[in-house]
Amino acid sequence: MNERDLFATLGKVSLVTSAVFGVATAASFFTEVAVFGAGPKATGIRVVPMTTSERAGALIEGAW
Repeated sequence: MNERDLFATLGKVSLVTSAVFGVATAASFFTEVAVFGAGPKATGIRVVPMTTSERAGALIEGAW
């Protein structure tokens, strides 16, 4: 029972940490657009879908 509670807590912490990094990334993008007046070039962004036996997602790379 304690192990299950520990993993549930770790899962919630991981989710919150991911959300914080996502918000920080979006904020850095919008801050640069506001300061420099232009977004990243479309040719500078690469999206790669990734899947494993346990999860799926996308790797997004670019410079901003």
